[in-house]
Amino acid sequence: MRVVITGPAEVDLEDIFDFIALDNVQAAVDYVRELRRRALGVGEFPRMYRLRRELPARDLRTIPVGSHLVVYRIRRNRVEVLRFPHSAMDLAQLFGAK
Repeated sequence: MRVVITGPAEVDLEDIFDFIALDNVQAAVDYVRELRRRALGVGEFPRMYRLRRELPARDLRTIPVGSHLVVYRIRRNRVEVLRFPHSAMDLAQLFGAK
């Protein structure tokens, strides 16, 4: 299945890179590359990862990668990677809980 990384997810990757690169540019390159690799790889088995029914958008799934999550949803013929939040973030708030 085709995987699309959305604009907000790309911004997350840039922010993650910038933060890590303050200490170690190569570590930032490697970490962001791994996040992207895992996100793009989800197209092979998109239903393999945890469905987060407790979130306001009940069709979201997550993959833990290091200190972050790959948050995605499955659409008809593609996987949409929505965000790369830090695993300590409140996902309910990020995805629309009031």
